[in-house]
Amino acid sequence: MADLVEPVVGAQIQLLVALGGWADIDSMTIGSLGRAKGIAVASNEGPLTELADVLLPAASWAEQDGTFTNKNGLAQAFAAGPRPAGDGLAGWEVVVHLAKAAGIDLGFTTLKQLRAAMPESSLVTQKTKKAEATTDATASAGAAE
Repeated sequence: MADLVEPVVGAQIQLLVALGGWADIDSMTIGSLGRAKGIAVASNEGPLTELADVLLPAASWAEQDGTFTNKNGLAQAFAAGPRPAGDGLAGWEVVVHLAKAAGIDLGFTTLKQLRAAMPESSLVTQKTKKAEATTDATASAGAAE
């Protein structure tokens, strides 16, 4: 986040879109980022939702499929619990719709495409793909029984 301060203060960045409301940043950084217009896509309040000019709700982590990666780098895929009410969407889906409305092609429209677009060098990406492959294999074996 601190890397964004100079471009925001220098007006090279005029709009920030935050996926999530929380960031571990100091008040001076928050104040500097507040110079740009902000959109926060979040399910919980935090410093970035306080900073935002527009707040778009997103489904919580429990309302969507996903993967947790613990501090040891172990990725664990999980299935959604109860679905969000109404038209609730995962945060990444809200960002896709927002980009489309702005005429921006992000290069992905599905979670599978998004994960494929993530850098292969990312440890989280490598662990996530391994966990998903294990989950897919387990689901396939269960369906075959």
